[in-house]
Amino acid sequence: MEKTVLTQEEINELKDAKDLQTNLLLALGEIEYQIQELELQKNEFREKMKNFKNHNHKMGETLQKKYGQGSINLETGEFQKV
Repeated sequence: MEKTVLTQEEINELKDAKDLQTNLLLALGEIEYQIQELELQKNEFREKMKNFKNHNHKMGETLQKKYGQGSINLETGEFQKV
């Protein structure tokens, strides 16, 4: 079997290609990790939003039972029945 040796330029080019591939895979992995972190944050905020809506709904029911139907001026705190 005959041995052939690549030129230094060819070896360097292959090494550069391998390094680029490694860097691309690392970058892709980091991006995927960030996506997963953002998905976790998104789910946490969805849960907070759900809790916020439930709280507002309960508060609205409580105020309606206490004062009846109407509107509230948040600046003055005045309630006006409908």
